[in-house]
This record gives sequence, C-alpha cells and structure tokens, in this order.
Amino acid sequence: MRKRILVVDDDKAILDLIQNILSGLNRYDIVMTETSSGVLNLLDQEEIDILITDIIMTDLGGIELTSVIKENYPSVKIIIMTAGGLISKNTLFNLAERFGVDYRLEKPFSKEMLISAVEHVLSESEQKAL
Repeated sequence: MRKRILVVDDDKAILDLIQNILSGLNRYDIVMTETSSGVLNLLDQEEIDILITDIIMTDLGGIELTSVIKENYPSVKIIIMTAGGLISKNTLFNLAERFGVDYRLEKPFSKEMLISAVEHVLSESEQKAL
C-alpha cells in the first residue's frame, strides 16, 4: 500500500519542488496545501502517514501545528523544515523536537536529503509496528 504524504508550506516553489521529487519516485501519494488550516481539514478527511511542514508560515506555524497533530493524530510522522530567519535554525529545530517532531530537514535541501528523511521516518514507523 502506498504511503500518503501531506506537505504544507506557504512557499509554492517549495511545494512544487517536494512534489516533483517525491512524485518522481512513484512510491507515495502526495497531497499539498499552502495553509496550516488546510492540514487539519485534510487530516479529518484522509489517512496521512507523513506530514512535511515548514516551521515558519503565515498562519499557524509548524511548531504549533506539530503540537496539535501529535495530540490528535499521534500516528502521523512529522518532518519539519526551516531555513531559519530571525531565530536560528538550531533554536527552532530544538523547540520543534520538544513537541515530538520525528525528523528535521534544513532548507535548502537536496533531493537525496528529502528522500532520506522520508525513508527514515517510514522505517522507524515500521520498526515500531513490529
């Protein structure tokens, strides 16, 4: 069964990049949204295995989103990404890990880094299921 990956970022170029990389593998079903509110709606309607989210977005940020998802959808694995900003990447990543993020991905990232992140969280999930 193909795994479903939901990607949220308010940067359309990042959404397009991730979709192109992961769709090209022909192993995953990819769902995209530009808003955090869209994530919560989709999670109510569809079974999602992995969420890939930016930390800094214009509506609900990735850390807050992670907290809500881990509380309401604990089986969803979360990959969080950031390029930083006013706050350093490490500070943001450390904060995100406190809320249960499964993997951190630093922007800009390569195709190989993205694929590795997805494969890592899926393999961890499968090992826990055994």
